Amino acid sequence: MSRLYLDEDSMDRALVAALRARGVDVQTALEARMIEIDDADHLAYSTSQDRVLLTKNQVREPCPTCDGCFGD
Repeated sequence: MSRLYLDEDSMDRALVAALRARGVDVQTALEARMIEIDDADHLAYSTSQDRVLLTKNQVREPCPTCDGCFGD
């Protein structure tokens, strides 16, 4: 089973509790002392810990490979 790392945008208490209740290994940014850290640093941290990064960013930016789409 995957080990998850939830950044600040996705570490909702109910979600964390539900995942843990189902036996998922979850670490939050708060637990890792990674609050107010850049997204690239969250990715580097989760990679170094062999965890899948779960994020829910609110800002939509254009896809860097094309004009106008948002990577949907």
